[in-house]
Amino acid sequence: MYDARLLPDLTTFNLRKPIMMLLLLLVTAGSVVAQTGRLEGTVVDETSGEPLIGVNIYIEELEIGAATDLDGYFSVVNVRAGTYTVRASYIGYSTIRITDVRVNINQTTTLDFAMSEEVFAGSEVVVVADRPVIQRDVGASRVNLDAEEVRNLPVQSVGQIVGLQAGIQGLAIRGGSTQEVSFNLNGLSLRDERSNTPFTAVSITSISEIQVQSGGFSAEYGDVQSGMINVVTKEGSRDRFNFDIFYSHNPPTSKHFGPAPNDPNSYWIRPYVDSEVAFTGTEAWDPWTRAQYPRFDGWNSIAEASLSNPDPTRHLTPLAAQQIFLWQHRKDMAINDPDFTLDFGFGGPVPVISESAGNLRFWASHRRSQSMYVIPLSSDRYETYTTNFKLTSDIAQGMKLSIDAMMGGESGTSSNNVGAPGIFTSAAGIASSVSTSTSFGDSRMFASDYWAPTQVDYRLIGGKFTHVLNSDSYYEVTANYFSSAYDTNPGSLRDTSAVRTFGNGFPVDEAPFGFWPLPANGIGSSLRMGVGMSNARDSSQVAYTNVRFDYTNQYNRYNQLKTGFQLVQTFSDVNYGSVDEVLLSGRTTTVWDNNPIRGAIYAQNKFEYEGIVAEVGLRVDYSNANAQWIVYDVFDERFATALPGELEEFFDTESTDPQFTISPRLAVSFPITVSSKLFFNYGHFRSMPSPDNLYRVERLIENNSINRVANPNLALPQTVSYELGFEQALSEQYLLRMAGYYKDESNLPSNVAYRDQTGGLLYNTSSADGYRDIRGFEITVRKAQGRYFQGFVNYTYMIRSTGRFGFTNVYQNQKDQREFERQQAINPQVKPLAQPYARANLDFFTPVDFGPSMGAFRPLADWRASLLASWQSGFYLTWAGGGSIPGIANNLQWRDYYNFDLRFSRTFRPFDLSMNFFVDINNVLNTRRLSTAGFMDGEDSNNYYRSLHLPADKLEPLRGSYNTVPGSDRPGDFRKPGVEFQPIVAVNQLTDVNSPHVRPLYYNYADEAYYRWNAETGQFVTADPDFVRQVLDDKAYIDMPNFESFHFFNPRNVIFGVRISF
Repeated sequence: MYDARLLPDLTTFNLRKPIMMLLLLLVTAGSVVAQTGRLEGTVVDETSGEPLIGVNIYIEELEIGAATDLDGYFSVVNVRAGTYTVRASYIGYSTIRITDVRVNINQTTTLDFAMSEEVFAGSEVVVVADRPVIQRDVGASRVNLDAEEVRNLPVQSVGQIVGLQAGIQGLAIRGGSTQEVSFNLNGLSLRDERSNTPFTAVSITSISEIQVQSGGFSAEYGDVQSGMINVVTKEGSRDRFNFDIFYSHNPPTSKHFGPAPNDPNSYWIRPYVDSEVAFTGTEAWDPWTRAQYPRFDGWNSIAEASLSNPDPTRHLTPLAAQQIFLWQHRKDMAINDPDFTLDFGFGGPVPVISESAGNLRFWASHRRSQSMYVIPLSSDRYETYTTNFKLTSDIAQGMKLSIDAMMGGESGTSSNNVGAPGIFTSAAGIASSVSTSTSFGDSRMFASDYWAPTQVDYRLIGGKFTHVLNSDSYYEVTANYFSSAYDTNPGSLRDTSAVRTFGNGFPVDEAPFGFWPLPANGIGSSLRMGVGMSNARDSSQVAYTNVRFDYTNQYNRYNQLKTGFQLVQTFSDVNYGSVDEVLLSGRTTTVWDNNPIRGAIYAQNKFEYEGIVAEVGLRVDYSNANAQWIVYDVFDERFATALPGELEEFFDTESTDPQFTISPRLAVSFPITVSSKLFFNYGHFRSMPSPDNLYRVERLIENNSINRVANPNLALPQTVSYELGFEQALSEQYLLRMAGYYKDESNLPSNVAYRDQTGGLLYNTSSADGYRDIRGFEITVRKAQGRYFQGFVNYTYMIRSTGRFGFTNVYQNQKDQREFERQQAINPQVKPLAQPYARANLDFFTPVDFGPSMGAFRPLADWRASLLASWQSGFYLTWAGGGSIPGIANNLQWRDYYNFDLRFSRTFRPFDLSMNFFVDINNVLNTRRLSTAGFMDGEDSNNYYRSLHLPADKLEPLRGSYNTVPGSDRPGDFRKPGVEFQPIVAVNQLTDVNSPHVRPLYYNYADEAYYRWNAETGQFVTADPDFVRQVLDDKAYIDMPNFESFHFFNPRNVIFGVRISF
């Protein structure tokens, strides 16, 4: 439930009274950013070249314009991003209409007219605008995608669209985190200030334009370090209704290769059902098979132990015990429901009152998506929903009001048991979490409630009032309000009544399904069915309001000034923790209620002259936690004692410190030739730390002592960024962009533990002593226009190093501190090696007028095949034979990753309809990429690496740590699917083998030959060369990770979809 303080009652809004709505919005608010550009140009006489004075320039869709001055120059400011038709009219001259004129966010579009004298009355010339390949007024790496480009990409979400751009992985931009990204909808921030991450489930049918910028942000933008994503949605038409619907359907199918986790031959099941070992124990297996499964003593042993129970109904036969085991592992792992996305929008003039209310128009959209989990958890799917409503009114001449409202949310299974934000969304995320626990991996797999179900609801309401003062200046007042509410709690309590019996009346309930807080253990295996599950609790509610004022003045032909201020207040009511009725140790709870304030003022000037653009700005930010905070000594012993109640009862308090920061910004773009430019940008950028690092006071539930005290005066994380880029138009349609950048990130939050005289933990706190250096280079070739083909290819090379100043532990005992510092003489800088990656979208299509016609139907027209390809270099790892060897680090590299997705589509255009039917084939080549999630423990991992036939130069430094056969393998190689494991044992000489076995091949270093043990003769014999060759070709010698179900993810799947627009 939402607190009334946190969420306005939308039902009380009277949408027919825009003035009252504006007043309401001005006292509510989130970050807001500009969503408009500028149109400029000159008008001359076609014959004489002389400038024409007083020509009327008019943007038809927006019904705004300007007149040319004495030099024939015109400028139209505050043009909403989009594609328009621009008309130039002048008495005595033929009217010129230029269609398909595109205006981008924060950019200037240049449009020149050459008018000829009118020959016939009312004559008109219609021209299609040429879109410049190079955006000359942009001094940073920026991508603008209009609605048509978004429609043609073979993806289904904004996140996927953004993730295709150079330098971006997911929503992480140029090595930063998602907390450093600003995501805005119509200029209104969708940042969740509970987690500092954005909500991105925006309706794709509502998108008018997406702008992605990865550096060089101007001074008007704050609370951003790595990247900015601006999404502009459609406005309803003034005179007609439009409708757009998108639906995609992925039939139920497995999301991993191989058998189900409860297959009779799977890691968790085979020892308990294989007739060879199930009743007598796994010691009957050979050593290689035993190493691939859990150890089990057999059902005979379990049945015998049950006889000691005084209750005869608890006495079990071996078969009854096995049947109970199968009952407790009966979870249905199949995916029975489809993945789908339903996305639709419609809009137009508001009936009845549109004309009288300033051409009041609307656009409403809804999006719902469902993605089934790779295995069922407390919920079996991840879901998102978003409903948007947008109202726009030209309330008076030069005045415009727009209102945005959004209700959204996401639900699924919590990805942790401590109450922190996080929801499982991907197969890989679930798999890695299951495999990280050897003790409770089967509980995570077969019980339903190891992690708690969770839901997050988001609400947004905001608006923008724009007043154009004259053709050169305007101001905007923008306000919005964003809230998030978390609900993470256990699911339904288990029904412990008996549902059936086994053996001599042994009763069983519905376990392992349902939440159960008390001990409950499975039979035979380590399956835990109660305690330590669904520990996460979260009922946090966070909201923030923001009011912003921006003033823009094109004070002469070459300079535009923009200035403004912003005020933000956050309302945090946070309550989360980890709860367990039995296992109290380490369980914590965190509660805070703070209302921090921040604000900013900025000024920037954009200079444009003959293709040279320089944007200079300065931003001053203010931040204050706005709280009374406790005063304490760093080794305050009170932290080691129980402190029930509020901390203010035990400590003095003082006001938190305000922070002022100054951020200079500079971006320059200048032409080299008529078809190329250089650009450079520099700036200081800051964002808010995560709220946990500012306000978290964490208590241990078992004794009410304080485990963590955050620091509300923490310095703001800062990025100092430099970028140098080059753009070249390779032809009239191809753009080459190359950019290199360096980012110096400092004041990154990190944890410091303070310890008392005995070395025991007093408390943890936050410290701004982390840093990160990021360097990278990007190349993009893009073809945004074409009659038969368009697309892009990009390549990213990036490397980053991380570290911290100071120490992770501070000891009160100076001897302990010196010893710690001796062991940690310097804080080692983590320098992972680069993993370059590349992506390509090759989009082939036939035009709407292509091929022969059969009446109005052209069978060969409007076909499209879009290929999406991706590649990434493998990650580096350290392998020293299962131990550690000084000087060996990052000596092996995993196999490279590549993938191909394909979309086929056909569009039909009867009447005013556009009906697009498509088929998406993900992983069209059905490529397998080995996942580390299949490793069940460290020994399992070591066995895999030891079995690889690594190159001789990689093995030489490991000489003596273990024996193996030299070859050409790399980590990530795998045994041919369906081929049985054939162990190869490498020995220096055959006489070293103490207990030979018939199963393996023996590789003898002495003569570099393969042998087998003949048990009948008691001698080694030369192995069959054909058999050896087949083993090597199939890589049958690779000891694969034990959990076969999680070897490979993302098998080929086919998605069917349709999009209908009118």
